[in-house]
Amino acid sequence: MKFNGIESGALVNFDESNIGLSKLNNGEIAISWNKVTNLNLDANTALFTLKFISSNPVNLKDVLSITSSQIKKEAYNEELEVMDVNLNYRNAEGNVFALYQNTPNPFSDYTNINFNLPENSHALLTIMDLTGKVVYSREGDFTKGMNTVKIEKSDLNASGVLMYKLETSDNIDTKKMIMIK
Repeated sequence: MKFNGIESGALVNFDESNIGLSKLNNGEIAISWNKVTNLNLDANTALFTLKFISSNPVNLKDVLSITSSQIKKEAYNEELEVMDVNLNYRNAEGNVFALYQNTPNPFSDYTNINFNLPENSHALLTIMDLTGKVVYSREGDFTKGMNTVKIEKSDLNASGVLMYKLETSDNIDTKKMIMIK
């Protein structure tokens, strides 16, 4: 794949000055952005778009990743708490089951759990402590495509490392998250 530029999204003034291309020949692009004001975003909001050209079909999961090889991968919330930065892969048709890493993570007040469903589905979202005790459960009908469940601190009677699991009639996936007091 060949890098073919950048487009601004929710980060309005995001441009070539926010990316480092000195290691592009090694397949690495460094990205840095900072702004004091908060951004209110949902799971479908593009911050920016990196454009690439490929002469052959590729699976993005095989060729794109986020690392800390050049600069530390992290973001900060309004309390200046460190949040992890993750790359989630979605196809345009939305026809795959996917449970994404919660954001922010770690969290103290709230977190969002995003998941993609290939069709309208009945699903069960369960959060458990490390002993397997269920500390939160939500069951319902969700729509095809991207869905978000916001979990408030007050919804959970636990803290520390927790597991969350999404189950449908055809799929199941589990991830870890961290709630700090």
